[in-house]
Amino acid sequence: MANSVQEALSSRLATDTDIGTYIGGVTSTSPRIYYADAPQSATLPYIRYQRIAGTNEALHMGTKGEQPTIQYDVFDNQKENGRRLAEAVVDSLEGLTGTISSIRIKHINTTGPTELRDPDFENLYHYVVDANVENGR
Repeated sequence: MANSVQEALSSRLATDTDIGTYIGGVTSTSPRIYYADAPQSATLPYIRYQRIAGTNEALHMGTKGEQPTIQYDVFDNQKENGRRLAEAVVDSLEGLTGTISSIRIKHINTTGPTELRDPDFENLYHYVVDANVENGR
């Protein structure tokens, strides 16, 4: 059971078969999805995620729910594989509704993937996907 939207969505990504082909998910006990920081020894490719924004919107009759934005950073040493993994994150989350690990998701809208390059890391490809989540308790 997840305690947060981030944990619930991480669980979803870890069990997505398309994503699992890249990061050792589905059948692995430890898919390569990390919160905030990945270990320096992490095997590529991997996904790192964190909450980067969010609000709690109150309605007249109670709480509507939180509106977090979760950022997913995809890292790989192969450009096309990294891009495909980032697109698989989008495919898994875009338009998602329902209950995941006891967290109610009303709707997810994604942006990206956006490719970022760091000249200090010539053989590392970084893609960013933001997931804007509307959920209710």
